[in-house]
Amino acid sequence: MAIIKMFHAETYPKEIVSVRERLQDIPNSEKEKLKKIDFLRDYMNDIVWKPDSPIGMIHNNLMEKLENHEIVLYHNTRILDINEIKKVV
Repeated sequence: MAIIKMFHAETYPKEIVSVRERLQDIPNSEKEKLKKIDFLRDYMNDIVWKPDSPIGMIHNNLMEKLENHEIVLYHNTRILDINEIKKVV
């Protein structure tokens, strides 16, 4: 199992990079649609669950490839008082 660190492309396995490169293959008609949408986040949240759409196919492929990896994420919290974080832990 490979460890993938977000925002550290050097840790991305080749199979994950190949999925990312597929984003360039999204049909131009789909790219034009994305440029015109006012609420892109809402659209993307909907379209990724449609397995017959180009974006849905890439999403499904990415989810399959990620199953065998450990992903490390970091969160930049802007809490001024460190004790607030310690209370949760």
